[in-house]
Amino acid sequence: MPKSPAPPALPAWLAFHGSQRTRYETIDHRYGPSEVGGDQQLAFRSRLQVAATFPSLWGMAEVEDARITLQDSASTINAAHETGVKMLQFHVGARRRNLWGRGLDAQIEVGRFSRDFGDRRVLARQVDRNATSSFDGAIARVGRKAWNVQGLYLRPRIYAYPSLAIDERFRGLSIGGVYASSTRLRAMNADVYLLRLTDGPGATPATTRRMTIPGVRLLGQIGTGGRLDYEVEAVGQTGRVGGLPHRASLVHAQTTYQWPKVKWRPRLFAIYDHATGDADPTDRMSGTYDPLFGARRFELGPSGVYLLVARTNISSPAVQLSLRPTASAELTIQERHVRLASARERWRSSNLWDPTGAAGTDVGWQTDVRLRYRWRQYFELDSAFVVLREGEFPRRLRPSGSGFTTFLTTAVEVRF
Repeated sequence: MPKSPAPPALPAWLAFHGSQRTRYETIDHRYGPSEVGGDQQLAFRSRLQVAATFPSLWGMAEVEDARITLQDSASTINAAHETGVKMLQFHVGARRRNLWGRGLDAQIEVGRFSRDFGDRRVLARQVDRNATSSFDGAIARVGRKAWNVQGLYLRPRIYAYPSLAIDERFRGLSIGGVYASSTRLRAMNADVYLLRLTDGPGATPATTRRMTIPGVRLLGQIGTGGRLDYEVEAVGQTGRVGGLPHRASLVHAQTTYQWPKVKWRPRLFAIYDHATGDADPTDRMSGTYDPLFGARRFELGPSGVYLLVARTNISSPAVQLSLRPTASAELTIQERHVRLASARERWRSSNLWDPTGAAGTDVGWQTDVRLRYRWRQYFELDSAFVVLREGEFPRRLRPSGSGFTTFLTTAVEVRF
């Protein structure tokens, strides 16, 4: 019997990709004042992406469908969980090499983007949550192999729930500025940025933001053996929130030691995260760090129905062990002590609040065990089991019956 002819290959300038992720999540106790009992979700996320690339021009379109089902009747749902079918990316770009004969590469992109900047603590694609974030605007870049400078002007697309239309409160929200990176020195790579965020006229007057955001991130290797490395990032926020002066900051620091010749290639992390809270809610100053559009799963814990640790009003050291039993599998175990940076500010992840500060700052200990398995670029299994052992703060304000909360999630993603 003659063989069927092979399907025609795509031309070299055209690429087509797709993915489908199904994720189940369940939590047995929630801490929000209006939340009752546990929660669960079965989340579906599908993407289709097409890109055309030429030597000096390119374009890309990406569509995403994010939906959930099996949620409880009292589930806390917003547009981070479900947006329906949306155009996630649609942009074009142009590049000029050896600009002015000085070896510079320059490019500009215009349209809709979903992209990471730096280590994703300020601006990120946020791929762990079910609905991915995107921005409209323009990004210009100039640089060489070891350094580059980007100018950006972006308008985040934030949807209202359950209408899934653009949220009018954030229609005029914009964030822009300059982002510079250097990889010249192995011992000290650097990102330096200065951003400006402005809420639009539809924002609630009491929470309207006008803030300048300077930041610096340093990372590199210590010594010549390649076993020890570090990363430090500091972000400031200054301006006004509503009618109040705003001063807030974020600091992330970590060191990593790895044993490259040991079986399972263990890596040990020592981590510390601090994001300010409002030390005195009555002093006519705003001091709570705004987490902006940063991703959190890669170091703070799951999003979805869990979402108990965020970069705001937090002081949190952690230790993490990462193992690779096979080339395709990664096991990480993280133990994190979660404390509030300010006892008189809200635990923003749950909205619990003791304005007197008598409940203290101890939220508890979070144990996060995560297993990921990837088969080439076509398949990924991502499972996690998380336990939060309650500290004094939730025990006083909204304790669970057992003294701890458990969360379980399993996701399967197929790519083509």
